[in-house]
Amino acid sequence: MKEELGGERLISAFFLASRQMRLNVTRNFAEYGIAFEQLEVLFLLKHNHEMSVSQIAAELEKDKATVSRSIRFLELRGLVQKKTNANDKRKLKVTLSNEGIAKLDEVRNCHHELIQALDDSVSPKEQKIFLQILGKIVDIFCEDDGLYWQKINSWNHKSKDIKSKGKN
Repeated sequence: MKEELGGERLISAFFLASRQMRLNVTRNFAEYGIAFEQLEVLFLLKHNHEMSVSQIAAELEKDKATVSRSIRFLELRGLVQKKTNANDKRKLKVTLSNEGIAKLDEVRNCHHELIQALDDSVSPKEQKIFLQILGKIVDIFCEDDGLYWQKINSWNHKSKDIKSKGKN
């Protein structure tokens, strides 16, 4: 019997993989008392140092209310700080606190274990092909032309071989 392939199967596989990865990450980081959404904010601030709530929301593609809740939780735990602009008190910037930096150091081993599990299971060639295929899929649904590759390239500083839109 011939195996059926098609868009519906791709979408189902994509959502299943996404859900399973999110569950795994959530389970692995639960011992650190931090949720996936809050961890996203901490990693983003680590790489960008200082951002407004609007910038964080835009980068994570989440609404400002959701991001504000995460920041409020992180601030109560002492992991981030809000700083007001001296010239305009309405403008807030969010930064990692020393405790936030320490928390990221604490979860680093867990993060590296997840990355290593992927690297052990999927070859560099397979990773490149996967990113190219995923880029095509994202391009179908994405209104911002090239946004997928901009994000992939900004996240993956080590992979210089990923070219614009996956073409070599």
